[in-house]
Amino acid sequence: MNFLDELKAFSEDPTDIGHRSTLFRFVLVGFLFLIIAIGLVVYEWKDKTPILEGIQQKENVLMQSFRTKHKKAVNLEAYKKQLADMEITFEGMLNQLPGKTEIDDLLEDISNAGIGSGLEQKVFKPNPEIRKDFYAELPITISLEGDYHQMADFASRVAALPRIVTLHNFNISGEGENLKMDIQAKTYRYLEDDEVN
Repeated sequence: MNFLDELKAFSEDPTDIGHRSTLFRFVLVGFLFLIIAIGLVVYEWKDKTPILEGIQQKENVLMQSFRTKHKKAVNLEAYKKQLADMEITFEGMLNQLPGKTEIDDLLEDISNAGIGSGLEQKVFKPNPEIRKDFYAELPITISLEGDYHQMADFASRVAALPRIVTLHNFNISGEGENLKMDIQAKTYRYLEDDEVN
């Protein structure tokens, strides 16, 4: 009897398995084992898929974090050197800010820059300080009269001052040699420890 005939006979009387060939019984047991194994795997893994996907996402996040930290660790010496350079630059900039006692001298230097450029000073009015995080800003309202070259010389002289002074809100009016410039200069000073809120 061939395998198909045995399968047909088995389907007609499944209780008579003992009279079937060894090969047929072996294939039948293997098939049943395979079905049970597949059922167990599906049953076991069905609930584990979301957990596995969550773990894979967490692994991706951790790998990205590792790559970022590894890149920083590899460049640690370069970062330390860059930080040291930035501290030196910051210290140099702080040294360019006038101290509380130097403000009057700086105001005089700004005024002298206008006079030294040959400009006629109409208004030179320091305004109240504006406090920021770690520094104070001192705005100065200035009105000058003269020609274009004298105004350019004034801006150049202010830029050459040893302390930080910035020029804002230029307004030049008039024509020819008789120009009027309204400008706001700002200087900054570092707040001392007892002044910081």
